[in-house]
Amino acid sequence: MTKYLAIFRVHEDGVALTFGNRREYCPNNPIYHDYTRRVVTHISKHYANHPEISGWQIDNEFDERCYCPCCARAFHDWLRRRDYDLAELNHAWSTMFWSHVYGDWADAAQHHR
Repeated sequence: MTKYLAIFRVHEDGVALTFGNRREYCPNNPIYHDYTRRVVTHISKHYANHPEISGWQIDNEFDERCYCPCCARAFHDWLRRRDYDLAELNHAWSTMFWSHVYGDWADAAQHHR
């Protein structure tokens, strides 16, 4: 597991979980995606014609958050896909209330933390 330290989920305080914790992986990490894709592809090919299997789930707990740079980028991408520009984001999040208006997407990343 120490081969891919970047795959560990990061707490809000910046501390990464380590091997042996529950759900220690970052769900947005490209290394995690690559290995997950490999496993799912292998399983689906192996069981593709099995008459008693119609599907399976690869996880059932999606409530843990990760605060690593990879997740911040994924969060920004999600916001952009929603067609937010920074003015709309500031309005939607009521950032003017506490004078925390974001002038750059990098500033908005801090809100993710």
